[in-house]
Amino acid sequence: MKHVKLFEQFVNEGAFVVWYEDQDGKHLLGTFHNKKAAEKYKSEEEDEMLNTKGVKSVGMMSKEMWYKKEAPHINESKTLDRDEMMAWLEQYLGFVSTSEKFNGSPEGIWISGENGDKYKGKRIYDYYSKDHKNREFGVLIKWEKELNERGWYSNWYDAGTVMIYPI
Repeated sequence: MKHVKLFEQFVNEGAFVVWYEDQDGKHLLGTFHNKKAAEKYKSEEEDEMLNTKGVKSVGMMSKEMWYKKEAPHINESKTLDRDEMMAWLEQYLGFVSTSEKFNGSPEGIWISGENGDKYKGKRIYDYYSKDHKNREFGVLIKWEKELNERGWYSNWYDAGTVMIYPI
């Protein structure tokens, strides 16, 4: 299942996830290799998150349970090849190139995560963002859904560099 592949790459093989729930559903806050670290992070974030407007709950579960219950469904019917995807990205991003030109990695798209590019009036990539309502892993949720619908996903290389790969 493609959404499982996307999720595995996105969470860097963490065994546990910490999430919050609002009116739009559940969103990841972080992933952890062990339960103790996940529990500690959950307790640290819980008070702040529950005071955020619209947040109903904060929780933790195993990655396997997340796969079964919460991993996003990916629409496979709109998959774009790399050239089509790069053309689509160029409508929104100031810098778009191939991953081969960056580090020789095949099939990906290299973009800047620090240009301040916007999608529907909101900054797309912000590595250090604490805006958990609108972002997962520093990526605007609406943007990531658009990429996923086209068969692609964002992957931070470092705080200023993003690679976009096919799912």
